[in-house]
Amino acid sequence: MITHTAIWAAIDGIAERYKLSPSGLARAAGLDATTFNKSKRFTASGRERWPSTESIAKVLEATGANFDEFVSLMVATYPDAEGFGVSIPLIDMDLAAQEEFVDHEGLPVQADWDEINFPEFGHEHMFALEVIEDDYEPVYWAGDILVISPQTEIRRGDRVVVKYCDGRIKAQHLIRKSLKRIEVSPINNHSEVIEINTSDVEWMSRIIWVRQ
Repeated sequence: MITHTAIWAAIDGIAERYKLSPSGLARAAGLDATTFNKSKRFTASGRERWPSTESIAKVLEATGANFDEFVSLMVATYPDAEGFGVSIPLIDMDLAAQEEFVDHEGLPVQADWDEINFPEFGHEHMFALEVIEDDYEPVYWAGDILVISPQTEIRRGDRVVVKYCDGRIKAQHLIRKSLKRIEVSPINNHSEVIEINTSDVEWMSRIIWVRQ
C-alpha cells in the first residue's frame, strides 16, 4: 500500500532530480504553483492531502520521468513503500475488444489475463491494456501500457479508450459528449474531429495512467 509520506517523497525526489523546486515542478506540469508546497500536504485539521493521479501523470510528462522512476524514488526514500500496490489485469488492446475479456459495460471479465502491479488509488475494476500497433505514435508506442478506470468520471479533454459496437477498440481524445453524440479526435491528431452516435459506442473508459 502506498503511504502519504512515500508519494510526497517521490514528488520531491523528481523535483530535485530535475533541478526544480516544488513550485517550479508544479508550474512545469501546468498546475498551480502552490500545488506541491509542503503547507498543502495536510489540511488545517491535520488530515493528509494526497496528490491526484492526474497531477502525478502531468509531472511525469513534464519532466520526462517514467513511472518506474517514480516508484523507485518512493522505495529509495521511504522503504516502507516497498510492498505497495495491487495486481491489476493486463491484456493487449485487440483482446480487450472480445467479450470474454471485457464485458458490455467495459468491466474486465475473469479470463486468461496477465497482471501488472499498480498503486492502489481506490479505483475499482482498473485494468491495463498494452498498445500493440503504431497508430498512436508519437503519443503512444507499441509496448506502452494504458491503465484504464471504467468507473472514473470522464471529462472533456480526457484521453479515453472507446469500444465501438462494430468491434473496434481505439484510444482517442474526448472533445465533448452529449446524450446522443460524441466528438473525439485521434490521440495524435487533435485537429481531426470524429462525430459518432452514442448508440454506436459499447463502452468508453478514461485512461488514468500510461506506463511507457
